[in-house]
Order: sequence, then structure tokens, then C-alpha cells
Amino acid sequence: MALPQIEGGLKDKTRKVYAEIPAESYLNFEMEASRRGVTPYRLASAIIAEYLAGGLVEQQPGTDRKEGF
Repeated sequence: MALPQIEGGLKDKTRKVYAEIPAESYLNFEMEASRRGVTPYRLASAIIAEYLAGGLVEQQPGTDRKEGF
């Protein structure tokens, strides 16, 4: 997924990004946010911030899931 291009002439400093995910993944995300006591938006923000800081690593198939992000 890539960010949309900035259109010339627009003064808005934000860009909207839409992602399509399977319903099961969306529901799992909602339940995880609820389990952590945060909104889905806050959880997504924390995950994106961690990704941008280089703190996320790809999990290899068959390995145990680590707590946290």
C-alpha cells in the first residue's frame, strides 16, 4: 500500500489512505484494541509509530507470538 499523491493546488496538509482488509482481520484488530483498553485508532497509531521507528520485525511462520506489537 502506498500513500496517495499530493494533488497540486490543495491546501489540506493531510492525505487520506484507505486499506481493504478481510473482515476477520478487522474484527481481530477491534478485539485486540478492546483487550488493551484503547480505541482502534489509538492502537493503529501506536503500531504505525512503532513501524516508523523501526521497532517492528517480521515474524517468521511457525514462531511463537511475542506479547506487545
